[in-house]
Order: sequence, then C-alpha cells, then structure tokens
Amino acid sequence: MVRFPWALDEGLLQRAMGVTSAGGQPIDGTVAVRAQEMEWTFTPAAAWRNAPHALAILTVLEDPAGNKVGQAFEFEMFAQPRTADAEQITILFRPRS
Repeated sequence: MVRFPWALDEGLLQRAMGVTSAGGQPIDGTVAVRAQEMEWTFTPAAAWRNAPHALAILTVLEDPAGNKVGQAFEFEMFAQPRTADAEQITILFRPRS
C-alpha cells in the first residue's frame, strides 16, 4: 500500500503506478485506489515471490498543485517545456512474508 498526504487523481493513479519484477517485467494484479484517493494498493494475481520487486511510477503523476514526480517544483519561466514521453521512476522493495 502507498499512502499520500493528499488526494490524487484516481485515473492518473491507475495509469501511472504499477509493480514490476526487479528486472522490469510487469507483475499481473489488481490496483485499487481507496481512502478518498489517498491510498493506492496492488494485489498480485499470484502469490508474492520472496524476491525484490519495484514500484514503477510514471513521471506524469502529479499532486493537486501540478508538481510532477521527478521534476523540479521551480522552473525557468522561458525554458522550453519537455515534450518527451513519460519517464519511469522505480522504488525497489521486497514483499513482507
């Protein structure tokens, strides 16, 4: 489960977060957004393996103020905006037994 300090957009959470193996292979499962869009949970289709996994987060995920994951909160006013596709940030974890 991932808890946020404020509500995030459910549709964006459904699209922008997932779980992979440590090698980057997507893990099949079900995502649920609860607690007034302040909790994200993932239930794998098969039992968790006792191995490293990664929470994969696309950089399009943003808070209510428009701050995005992996992007500076402050920016140069006349800088050219980035137009590249969303990048992915990963956070490694090992499921609890």
